[in-house]
Amino acid sequence: MKKAVSFLLTLSMMLCAVPNLHAVSTVPESPGWQLVFQDEFEGTTINPQYWNTFDPNLSAQDYYFYANSPETIVCPENVSVSNGMLKLHAEYAPMQFGGATHDYRTGTLQSRGKVELTYGLYEAKIKMPDLPGSNPAFWLMPHHDGTNFSFIGLGGTGAEVDILEHLYNDNDHYQTTVHWGGYESNHKSWTASPKPYMGSMHDWHVFGVEWAPSFLKFMVDGNVVATYTGEAVPYGPEFIILSLGLGGWIGQPDRAKMPADMLVDYVRVYQRTDKIENGRYVISSEFSGKALEVSSAAAGAAIVQKIPSQSTLQQWDVQQMSDGTCKITNVATGLSLDVYGQQTQNNAPIIQWNDEGRANQRWLLEASGSGSFYLINQNSKKVADVAARSTQDGAKIIQYENNRADNQRWRFSKLG
Repeated sequence: MKKAVSFLLTLSMMLCAVPNLHAVSTVPESPGWQLVFQDEFEGTTINPQYWNTFDPNLSAQDYYFYANSPETIVCPENVSVSNGMLKLHAEYAPMQFGGATHDYRTGTLQSRGKVELTYGLYEAKIKMPDLPGSNPAFWLMPHHDGTNFSFIGLGGTGAEVDILEHLYNDNDHYQTTVHWGGYESNHKSWTASPKPYMGSMHDWHVFGVEWAPSFLKFMVDGNVVATYTGEAVPYGPEFIILSLGLGGWIGQPDRAKMPADMLVDYVRVYQRTDKIENGRYVISSEFSGKALEVSSAAAGAAIVQKIPSQSTLQQWDVQQMSDGTCKITNVATGLSLDVYGQQTQNNAPIIQWNDEGRANQRWLLEASGSGSFYLINQNSKKVADVAARSTQDGAKIIQYENNRADNQRWRFSKLG
């Protein structure tokens, strides 16, 4: 991250009045969430601490056009704030750029290099223009290191997460999609089917996504409309984009309905407060109450559950890594929590091994909502599980598909 920005705001902001009662916020009502970023678009200027008004493929302000919609230019001057709203302005206004004439102009707002966060609930309240040939969108993109976007499938940690994409012919439905592997031969994608229903496309709606280590839950007006749990759930920082595409693959813009604006009342991001920081812990099963322990000091020794004791064989150092995962190391042996043989199938044993920095030795911690956490293996995307829901001393710990069961939830008790 060039400059990861976290804006901690008071929880009272979660209670701001919503002008349109039909556009319901997706904010969780339970404690354990806090508002970490918001822009209500008050005043008359874009906040330069948060946003860029140029296309996210650029690193500095300039004009830009896409090869699949060359008739349209993304223009910084087509982004404005007034009357408490962001406006992305679409117009028929031919201009010369890059040795060609481009008929249409539009705007994009994005937070690359300024607001880049990992996990949370992202939402924006949006009113789409009545404009055939347009593509209003609210989406996330992975961190850009100055050369490439950090895509899963290309050695990176992220994905393009399309929270909202609307094509005029879809009427009161819209698209949610996840793209990874870049945009060339390694590209893969997932799209929700059937397309989610939002109600009238001419009304205000709150579009959102809850992003956790093992899922993306897409929402509109407080209702979950699609869930993605595949290989491309991001686990590194992503930035926010609001855009209004025109022409090309989207369709011919209707000049009779121009100019037209995509309106945004606010953008807000909430994150969970129940997080695990670096430190030393006893890790106990929510189901059995017994603690994770190594069965011997040897590399390759199985991880089991045992009655809690003062033994260092039951003590674990948790270290957050730069890619958003963590390393979990046994205090007595100095060896790391590891899925045996880099296996990805259910029932593979969890062991301890010399740390070699592999994905099967890295873990994502996802809050369960009850004070416990799921331990998700970065390599397999499966979770640490007490085998056969046993309560016996010495029962082995395996990896298994996450079915949100109590024998897959773990409590971290900090020592010292």
